[in-house]
Amino acid sequence: MHYRSVAAIAFAASVAFPGGCLAASPDVTAGRHLAATCVACHGSDGMSVDASIPNLAGQHYVYLVQQLTAFRNGSRVSPLMTEMARPLTDQQIADISAYYTSVPIEVGKRPGSKHQP
Repeated sequence: MHYRSVAAIAFAASVAFPGGCLAASPDVTAGRHLAATCVACHGSDGMSVDASIPNLAGQHYVYLVQQLTAFRNGSRVSPLMTEMARPLTDQQIADISAYYTSVPIEVGKRPGSKHQP
């Protein structure tokens, strides 16, 4: 990952968590490990094979943080996602969001194919 990407994620983290409740900078590697539970629905590379499930690869960091936080606190309701997000800490949400933000999107790549970070 390039320095610019890491710097952009760190800046976005300060915007997403303006109160400073984020314990540390987002960790892309930790996020990749945490995202292992997301693969069944969102694909191994963040590209869903089901049109009803959103792609997460390359998504904006702040958007992902906001959505996971909304699922966790109940302001956005999805029976499955609410249960998945409920136990996540702010740090884990930041890490997962940083990981999916870092996953490159390849034009012409078939959804569900393996991504090697």
